Amino acid sequence: MGLLSGGILLGYLFFSLIGGVLATRFGSKRIVVASLLCSSISMFSMSRFSDFFPLLAATFAMAQGQAEPIFP
Repeated sequence: MGLLSGGILLGYLFFSLIGGVLATRFGSKRIVVASLLCSSISMFSMSRFSDFFPLLAATFAMAQGQAEPIFP
């Protein structure tokens, strides 16, 4: 559980850092829609996986979808 929580933290941190740059380049509306789509797909896949590494990837992707970008 600690490693899965670490995956959530790293995904959130990673997307918070680059989310603002992506929002400036592509527009905040597109980034928000892509984040919601990423979050919903990863939450669905988390309910289906039973192995550790696919769960770790899904938690990383879920956190990327839930991170709020830091706008420059």
